[in-house]
Amino acid sequence: MSSEPEGQSTEEYDAIVIATINERVPDCEFKTCGDLALEVECCDSCHTFYPHYDMYLETLPNGEPAWICCSVRSALLNPNTDATNPERELMDLEKALGGN
Repeated sequence: MSSEPEGQSTEEYDAIVIATINERVPDCEFKTCGDLALEVECCDSCHTFYPHYDMYLETLPNGEPAWICCSVRSALLNPNTDATNPERELMDLEKALGGN
């Protein structure tokens, strides 16, 4: 992994990433971004820098678990929202707070 925090070796950082992911992801079959037939580009940041914190464990409509990035999650949960829109997070926050 190329994004280890200062003061940690690659091996130490990798161990933290693997342990955190093992705690968050169920011990069963699950879908990933690549398994879903969505026309959305995955988030490089989620997949590359801090996958142990930035990826999401969601339940698909058919009940299957899925380990997905923010772009795929947005496409699944908000299909009418453009995932590349920089104001998307603001719109989601406004909606969560009861706004339009």
